[in-house]
Amino acid sequence: MRSDNALNNIFLPRSKGECIRIIRQRLGYTQSRVAEEAGLSREQVSKMETQFLNVSDKLWDYALYHAYKNLYLQDDKTCSFDQFKDAINCLVKEKSELE
Repeated sequence: MRSDNALNNIFLPRSKGECIRIIRQRLGYTQSRVAEEAGLSREQVSKMETQFLNVSDKLWDYALYHAYKNLYLQDDKTCSFDQFKDAINCLVKEKSELE
């Protein structure tokens, strides 16, 4: 029988960097595109995705906005962008606390 932690490891990214990488890949964006649009270098994006550099608020907000806009059904109007962002922040925070 699997523990809650085992299931949590399957469904949640381990870090903000991993979350950003997953969002970027789901959107079909390159690191270069994200870097240009977020005002960062490609190297910074790469280091943030792999946890060699702390994720900047600028990149985190960029990733969450694009996830909400392009991946989440915003037309459903079940939650605002701020509610979506708060929920993701709670998930990532809870995940890091479990480890």
